[in-house]
Amino acid sequence: METVFLYSAFIIGGSVLGYYYEVVLRMFFKMPNQIKLKGPYHPVYGVGIALSFLVCTLVTNPWLCLLAVSATIIVAEYVGGLICNKILKLNLWDYKHFPYNLHGQICIFHSIGWIAAATIFTFLIFPIIHATITIPVSLLITTSSVLIIFLHFNLALFSNWFDKEKRIR
Repeated sequence: METVFLYSAFIIGGSVLGYYYEVVLRMFFKMPNQIKLKGPYHPVYGVGIALSFLVCTLVTNPWLCLLAVSATIIVAEYVGGLICNKILKLNLWDYKHFPYNLHGQICIFHSIGWIAAATIFTFLIFPIIHATITIPVSLLITTSSVLIIFLHFNLALFSNWFDKEKRIR
């Protein structure tokens, strides 16, 4: 049961961190606002972090883990982009103007950033989480529940998760 709460915390917490990562990235690189979700979260980041943690629990060699986490994050961005941008027509990001892009969903510039993030997760954050995984289940449940309630409140507050005007027609 605690595994469900742990991965819920990864997905929701990572989604919120991803939102603020985008805000900081836009601030430093003067990029256009591509965040079209109502609320401070970007789910692709949360799913990528949760999948990366899962990969780290399965792969014991740290260098193979780094390689696997890097690939996992990049594939998560690509698949998330195909689903959100191509199938759902939400146009959440478009890397067509970057060199060496793949269908405008991933590019070398952002992939290098994901590899740097994967390095931090693999060698710093995930080992700390693995070492403290024995935290009390009640604390894990409370933290995860607060994040889930926050997400649901935010979704209920904004009845439509996406801006209809920003959809591609």
